Amino acid sequence: MIFSFFRFTSLILILFLLFVSVTSAADTDSCLSTTWPHEQSALEPDPSIYFGRLENGLRFVLQSNTEPRDRVAVYLNVEAGSLHEKRDERGLAHYLEHMLFNGTIHFPPGELIDYFRSIGMSFGADVNGYTTYTDTVYKLVVPLGTEQSLDQALLVMRDYADGALLLEEEIERERGVILAEKTARDSARYRSAVARNTFVLRNTPFPDRQPIGDEQVLLQAGQDELRGFYRRWYRPENMVLILVGDFDLTSTKELVAEHFDSMQNTEPVVCPEYGVTDHAGIETFYHYDPELGATDVAIETLRNKVPENDSLRLQQDNILRYMASMIINHRLDQLQESVESPFTSAGYYDTVMFDRFRITGIRASTKKENWQQSLALIESELRKVLDYGISESELERVKRDLRSDLENAFLSADTRNSMHLISQIVASLDAHRVLLSPAQELELFAPFVEAVTIEEVNHLFRDNWATDIRLVQVNGDAELTKPDSGDELLAFYETLKDRKIAPPEQLSIPSFPYLIVAEGPKGRPVKNTTFADIGAQRFDFANGLILNLKNTDFKKNQVRAALHFGDGQRSLPKKGVGMLASSVVNGSGTARLTATELEAALSGTSVRHSFRVAEESFVLSAKAVSSELELMLQVLHALLNDPGFRSSVYERSMKNFESMYRRLENSIEGGARLYLDNFFSGNAKSSGLPPWIDFSTLQLDDVVDWLKPYFQGAPLELTIVGDFDPDRVIELAAKYFDVPGQRAYMVEAHPQA
Repeated sequence: MIFSFFRFTSLILILFLLFVSVTSAADTDSCLSTTWPHEQSALEPDPSIYFGRLENGLRFVLQSNTEPRDRVAVYLNVEAGSLHEKRDERGLAHYLEHMLFNGTIHFPPGELIDYFRSIGMSFGADVNGYTTYTDTVYKLVVPLGTEQSLDQALLVMRDYADGALLLEEEIERERGVILAEKTARDSARYRSAVARNTFVLRNTPFPDRQPIGDEQVLLQAGQDELRGFYRRWYRPENMVLILVGDFDLTSTKELVAEHFDSMQNTEPVVCPEYGVTDHAGIETFYHYDPELGATDVAIETLRNKVPENDSLRLQQDNILRYMASMIINHRLDQLQESVESPFTSAGYYDTVMFDRFRITGIRASTKKENWQQSLALIESELRKVLDYGISESELERVKRDLRSDLENAFLSADTRNSMHLISQIVASLDAHRVLLSPAQELELFAPFVEAVTIEEVNHLFRDNWATDIRLVQVNGDAELTKPDSGDELLAFYETLKDRKIAPPEQLSIPSFPYLIVAEGPKGRPVKNTTFADIGAQRFDFANGLILNLKNTDFKKNQVRAALHFGDGQRSLPKKGVGMLASSVVNGSGTARLTATELEAALSGTSVRHSFRVAEESFVLSAKAVSSELELMLQVLHALLNDPGFRSSVYERSMKNFESMYRRLENSIEGGARLYLDNFFSGNAKSSGLPPWIDFSTLQLDDVVDWLKPYFQGAPLELTIVGDFDPDRVIELAAKYFDVPGQRAYMVEAHPQA
């Protein structure tokens, strides 16, 4: 089961989560596997997916899907990346990825991009590639699923597989592009990630195999070097071809065989070693870079692990770890909302890197002067869960969310997007996991989630941290005072272990909805306009409410809403206040419920919401499954009539923006945002960023004084699109938004904590 595990994830953890590999560490060709994960598991894969294998070992995946219509996503996953390079080849996997767009047997230099443009494809959006530690992936999104269109797409993919020309003049031309990309990546955040990678994955090859490569290797790489890597690793038994979209399954199987059956490669290979980390006891890591604009503090533990085939037990274990992580993240979210909170964001994580290393940790991002308070706070939160465990209400909240996720995925399965599906397939194959259908997940995991006990979650927490390994880290712009910063950090951490930790507060889940809607007859539309060409209707109500409806099963069992009001950016009082307003409103929840309280109240539902300042209006948006239509409108009703403008969120937003400005001031892209956007827009209020010296003077009153009149009385235009009963929507729109005069429940109290 694939989840979006963490709302707070550092750059290096994103790398760890994305770049997962399961090949065996050996000195033979055992890493050239032609088996599917489900062939080594009792789990059956999604029955809508066809898994094929040619006689030469090339595997292919086909899944027919009609969302969007006519389009087909075609990926070639070469299971070789920077980890497969020799030391004198560092960067060649990524260099080679670039070169395959610069000349192949059937598409000489310059012709491939011209061909893509001729059929309406654009480089970047529809054609691209990427290189990781363990894979190189080539992507096409074909605008038509006809046999002729797919025949041409597969010709391109076959050329990628073994038809690269690798002309010297093209290699030389691309060298400048590669080196420029390396320079562009050399940001403070990248250097920070590499430094931490080097510490955490000590005694493994990963720190020395960054995909961008080594500059000396890149400067000297030529045709022989690139071709050597190409011949070793671009081979049928090391590739997976994936097609998802609107196509005929039978004819596509034949096309795959026609294009790839003849591919052969017998070049010997030496499989990469993954290594074993050698951490022990308490170890400290300190990295200082004033350009980062903030400081991350973390406490982690790490274990080496043995790769294992997928199983029901393993997927259930992943779900249990997800549940445990989310319970702690809910606690950290609650802490973050306090005015006294020393950190601006925090998170708990429990994941596997490359199927070889399990890393569990808690981290926070903070201003440099608050690193000690932040480290002390996350250490106390870690000990609270280890000493006192979790509560029944915390577990029940996560259960409700997971049940809702499983049910909603099942309800919307028929209209999943092909790009989402192919990304899931690639991720599951990279992780050597069996990809299940939403129906299978609901059947297998809903009973498991229901049966999880407090004892199981508490045991997992304590087992994760049973080892004596503690990796204590400070990474950012905090400047430690002693020459040996490791000793200073260790000494401070040692002082934390002797503190007495009080048990966590028991938090109740607030009720929702809480605003009382007046009883009595509701208004009806006074005018109805039909737009037959787009299948939409407009309803005008007497109080000025406009309701736009487009009923469609384009996304089955799903509905979206957008409530427009006011003038948006056209009424900006000061440059930058729109950006601040979006942050404050989105982070404040409502006046009665903080953002985390509102999230808790909506646990177990699919309702998601946001606020933005658009060019011509303010917009409160929401989405949900169709059965939760009224709850979705109740959320919009509360956000409109009882908006939150919290001083704690304002303070946190300003800290985050200060860090953002500091990062922008130290990068080329940041300079463009800070200066060029203003230049080209004539310094318009609605475009570009004001200087920090100006932005830092913005106050919460600037936001409230601007927005409150619009929240209180601006005319409303509600647009709803999706799978719904129009009569029911009209009834609910009248119930919640057809209110004469000013809206009744506007909370005047300000500021809110």
